[in-house]
Amino acid sequence: MDMNDKPTENLSEEVTPSENQPASGTEQAAPQPGKEQRPQMPNTWAAAGPPPKEIRVGRVTLGLALIAVGILLLIGLFNPNFSIIAAAKCAPVILIFIGAEILITTFFAKGKKIKYDFLSMFVCFLLIAGSFVMAMIPAVYQNVVVRERVEERLSDQIEEDCYYAAESEGIAEVDCRIYLSAGLNDEIREDMTYSEVGNLLAGQYLTVRLDENFDTAEAFCQKARKVLDLLKPLDLPDADISIVQQNHEGYLDISAGYQWDFSADKLENLCSGWEGNSISAQWEEGSSEEIELSFDE
Repeated sequence: MDMNDKPTENLSEEVTPSENQPASGTEQAAPQPGKEQRPQMPNTWAAAGPPPKEIRVGRVTLGLALIAVGILLLIGLFNPNFSIIAAAKCAPVILIFIGAEILITTFFAKGKKIKYDFLSMFVCFLLIAGSFVMAMIPAVYQNVVVRERVEERLSDQIEEDCYYAAESEGIAEVDCRIYLSAGLNDEIREDMTYSEVGNLLAGQYLTVRLDENFDTAEAFCQKARKVLDLLKPLDLPDADISIVQQNHEGYLDISAGYQWDFSADKLENLCSGWEGNSISAQWEEGSSEEIELSFDE
């Protein structure tokens, strides 16, 4: 028998591998009937490597801003003379720090992905704005609530002091309203007196009404001179004062400190309500004379 001849029974046992047959050493699950088979994606993780490291910009500035705001608030709590407004003017420094952080991170972050943390930046500005608003609440409270209480108390005190000081000259009523104007750094104390107002004074409206009427401005000014002499030692915050007679028809207005020293004769030039003695009457008299002269011409 020829050695090259192969037995026919062995030929039937050989299997020719197909193109779709998996390679040796692997197993393929049998396809399930009625289920769509998805193609397998190649695994590229090993070839591409891990993603680049990510660096967030803005967190350092947020931390520095929180530290700075906390320090300023502590200084403001223990030092009443510390100006919150002056500190608020330094807020643009935050933009400088954010820009510096961006430049430094861009220069040193080679091969790393930079991501801007806009949320941290927004929170940074929000916290700083809220901190300064909270710090200004005591100043606003002092310049609104406390100021109004002090104004009312000082007005009542001036009315009482003026009444009892000039009561012997026949005072029917004293009406006073005092107004203060304070900045955010000015201190308004609850127990301050009207002699301590100083530069905080914005205006004083003081009216003293006598308990009698006078036929002439001369008699009225003599009475007003005595009232001014009694009120002068009180050291009132402002020189403005009006003295009126009982029916409010005749009055004297003083608006400057040197006018408090006028004699009764000079005070007649400041009176109104009596014919021939008021400034308006003198002006009307002069106008009528000019009109007569114009008709004569």
